Amino acid sequence: MVVEDSSNAGLGIGLTFVAGAATMLGGVISMIIDPHNQRFMAGALATAAGVMIFVSFTEIFPQAVDLFQEGDTFDEDHAFMMANLVYFLATLLCMAADWGSRKWHSWSRHRRTTKEATAAESTPEDLENEEDPHGVAPAAIALQELTDGLFEPHNGPVIKVELSGLSQNEPRRVPEFSEMSTNSNLADVEATHEEAVHHRLELLKVALFTAGAICLHNFPEGILTFIGTVQDPSVGVSLAVAIAVHNIPEGIAVASPILRATGSKKQALLWCSISAIAEPLGGILAWLVRSEEFSDDTYAVMYACSAGVMVYIAAAKLFVTACHLDRHWCPGGFILGTAVMAIALVLCRL
Repeated sequence: MVVEDSSNAGLGIGLTFVAGAATMLGGVISMIIDPHNQRFMAGALATAAGVMIFVSFTEIFPQAVDLFQEGDTFDEDHAFMMANLVYFLATLLCMAADWGSRKWHSWSRHRRTTKEATAAESTPEDLENEEDPHGVAPAAIALQELTDGLFEPHNGPVIKVELSGLSQNEPRRVPEFSEMSTNSNLADVEATHEEAVHHRLELLKVALFTAGAICLHNFPEGILTFIGTVQDPSVGVSLAVAIAVHNIPEGIAVASPILRATGSKKQALLWCSISAIAEPLGGILAWLVRSEEFSDDTYAVMYACSAGVMVYIAAAKLFVTACHLDRHWCPGGFILGTAVMAIALVLCRL
């Protein structure tokens, strides 16, 4: 691929910025709607999954096959086999990374549980003498919150009882009961907290995997948008429109899990911007080297890898998470995503 005309280079760079900005638009949309709305979250993730899978199999993977053929290294059959090989290698790499992430999280959780069990076996004297680096132990804070207002501070935990022959205000000590209640409540709180932390980590993992996948396929998209614009502005505009349309739900897919897990709009916009900047960076790189350093086989590998990563993220992360949140909205969201991408591709061919 060689750039034939540089007179439209400015337009090409501008279109890559527009296409990348659509990812930021998706992030802004996710902030307008409540990120804790599980139906919206499920629909957005399923829609993004539909967009990514549809464009992967109808545009990106076939493009990889064509580029392998145009490279004069492989014939038609071998080009198809090479595209499949690279596609599944990329998928296996994603699976390995996901497996490693789960193993690391399981190990860290086991280590934390072991430390908590060791601390629970310590005597009260050990706990009192142990210095907390943060000033107050988290367990002490939780205990204080749980017991606040339940017991009267009269030389230890006490309760008021009303029995014949006794004063109504005379306290009776029942340490065994209070200890069991406190331990039970603490266990419930810790279990709930552990589940919430695990859910937030899963959402963050989905967001980061999605952001990485979008960066991976936005970069070659920026290169091709620039090259297409320089060769034929109408082709470049069509590419930019199609890319922008499917970048919007991808931006939602990146921002929504981060908003739901952290509540931080700054972090959501940061990761959306990281995903979006890959598009113009690809265009700028193509402008700098004029695409003379990139062979067709290189483009083919990038496209096949992008297809593999996108399909894995869409199927194993986005759609699975969407079904976990609200499975009734997943089929409709997925079909909507495929329809949006199909309409965009049809418009580009008119």
